[in-house]
Amino acid sequence: MDISEARRPNALEEQNARLKRMLAEAMLDNGALKDLLEKSGDDRRASGSCGAPAGGSWDERAAGVPGLRR
Repeated sequence: MDISEARRPNALEEQNARLKRMLAEAMLDNGALKDLLEKSGDDRRASGSCGAPAGGSWDERAAGVPGLRR
């Protein structure tokens, strides 16, 4: 086994961890959007929710989504 073959599992583990984080963030965003859509306009205003995800602004989050325009 040479060095490149020994590094491959580490690289795959790092990539897997990154993908899991991305999936978790997407699932949180999806849940937040579902909660937001279930609320009426008065409930949204009362809760102070402007619709932006907790992890950053929509612009920051949407930058990696192909085809999404603002």
